[in-house]
Amino acid sequence: MGSDGEAMQKGSGAEEFVARALKAKGWKVLARNFRRVGTEIDIIAHKGRTLIFVEVKERQSFPCTGRDLEQLLPSRKRHALQRGAVCFLSWDRSLPTWDYSRLDLAIVSRAKGQRVIRYWVGV
Repeated sequence: MGSDGEAMQKGSGAEEFVARALKAKGWKVLARNFRRVGTEIDIIAHKGRTLIFVEVKERQSFPCTGRDLEQLLPSRKRHALQRGAVCFLSWDRSLPTWDYSRLDLAIVSRAKGQRVIRYWVGV
């Protein structure tokens, strides 16, 4: 079994991988590991007038069912992320207003030795 430090390092690598992928698709990352109100949002990014809050997980395999997704992002965790999102939106009044915001989930896994992202919009 790995240590907490190993898990954090693994997660940090996955978050960096997802942040780079988002940037390559034209998203601007506003914050990483935003910590407030007892939660942490891994990545906050925007493109145009859309703001996304991204939870990143690294797993050996991708979830296959809705039940698998629920285990990865249970309602308690979603509510905590929503509280963090509300806090972020009120945190810096100099930020523009957004037409649309959502919570996304990115799962990073390995396929044939390469990292691969599977991405769910609006979880």
